[in-house]
Amino acid sequence: EIEYRQLNGADHLAIALDLEANVLDINSPVDYTAPKNSPIIEKHAAKILNQRIRELITKTQQQFRADIFGFGRAVTKRFWTTAAWQEYNWPSKYPEAKINIQVSVAIRRVGMQFAPVRPHR
Repeated sequence: EIEYRQLNGADHLAIALDLEANVLDINSPVDYTAPKNSPIIEKHAAKILNQRIRELITKTQQQFRADIFGFGRAVTKRFWTTAAWQEYNWPSKYPEAKINIQVSVAIRRVGMQFAPVRPHR
């Protein structure tokens, strides 16, 4: 979901990514098949994905200076005519747009995990 708004002449995009994942295999002393442990993986995956997506978006704004993800489609809804959209010149505004990303991850299934490895005593 992408929401666009303009505040004080600046473009703001709020992007919400709701992802589902399956854990196929994990080598850990923690039993992630227990429902109480799924949030640990979900929060960590969301944090890592949020960081990497943020880095990629920053790269498209600073280095490429191009909206390769098509965020402009959310912006076009604010314009009644093609002429008004072209006059707005989104490609020149994209590098300065404020983009907020929020990622959430839901683990649907945990695949194979043998009994957690216990340290020898």
